[in-house]
This record gives sequence, C-alpha cells and structure tokens, in this order.
Amino acid sequence: QTITFDSTTNQFGGAVTLTTQGTTANVTIDGGTTALAIQGNVAGDLAVTAGAAITDSAALTVSGTSSFTIDAGSNNITLGTSNLTGAIFVSTTGTSDFTLDNTTTNVNLGTVGVTGNLSVTTGGTIIDSGVLTVTGTSAFTTDVNNQTITLDSTTNQFGGAVTLTTQGTTANVTIDGGTTALAI
Repeated sequence: QTITFDSTTNQFGGAVTLTTQGTTANVTIDGGTTALAIQGNVAGDLAVTAGAAITDSAALTVSGTSSFTIDAGSNNITLGTSNLTGAIFVSTTGTSDFTLDNTTTNVNLGTVGVTGNLSVTTGGTIIDSGVLTVTGTSAFTTDVNNQTITLDSTTNQFGGAVTLTTQGTTANVTIDGGTTALAI
C-alpha cells in the first residue's frame, strides 16, 4: 500500500517513522513549514518535501528512488544514517545544503540541484545517472577501500571547489564538470 501525506500544511512535531512492504509501496510526505525528521524502511519510492530542514532521526532505508525537496527558504537536508539504494533526486532553494552518509550502500545521484553545499559519503561507489548542479562546494567521499567515484554527466555544473576522497589502490575517480571550470 501507498502512504501519502502531501498537504503543504502538515506539521509533524516529532520523528516520523515510515514502514511499507512491497515494491509498489511508495511514500509521499510533505512537512509543510516545519522541520521533518524521518526514519524507517520504505520498500518502494520515497518523496519528501519541506519548507524547513529534513533529517533522518534514525536509520532510513529506501529500496526504490528517493526524492528530497526544500521548497522554501534556506534549509538543509542532512541524512546521516541512510541506506538509499535507488536513484537520489534533490532540489533546494535559498542556500540549502545536502549532506548524505549512505553508510555502505552505493550512491546513485539522479538529478541533483543544490543551492548550497553538497557532501556525499559512502562505503560503496558513487555515480551520477542525472545532472548535478551545485552552487556551493561539493565533497564526494568513499570511506572503504577500492570504491570508485564516477560523475560523468557532460552537463554537470559545480560552482564551488570539488573535493574527492577515496581509499585503496584501485579507487579511481572520473568527473565531468560540463562546461564549467572545475576547482578540484
């Protein structure tokens, strides 16, 4: 079954635990103008929108795609204990940052538009399947030996300095900054 809380006037006072079963069991949640702390296990796709900060208050596992949107102001998205297996889509306003620690799961960045800084850490590989547009700095880290970073979309745009960190002897990096200059 699908869970949908998409009213822009929602206000969740505490952590929201999301649990679904089955590959079509998607979750859509809008936190309105209040901060949204989410956790749980979503077997399908997850779409999260808020006009305030979005965080994971405990482990967040998503089997399908994940979409995170800040639709008002300068508010950050901070996911520190996530396990997002599908493509990850991000859209922010103001000067909002997106920070992701995807534990040991590979990261597949879909279309990502971050108006602040972008930071991605994982024990797996990091790839882009969409276009990355970042106004601020970008940091990509694989914290397990021999995991690669491949950001090869020819239309990526990195506005600030890009930091790439890998470990091991075969942890190669491929990056394409599109038509913008890369400050690595």
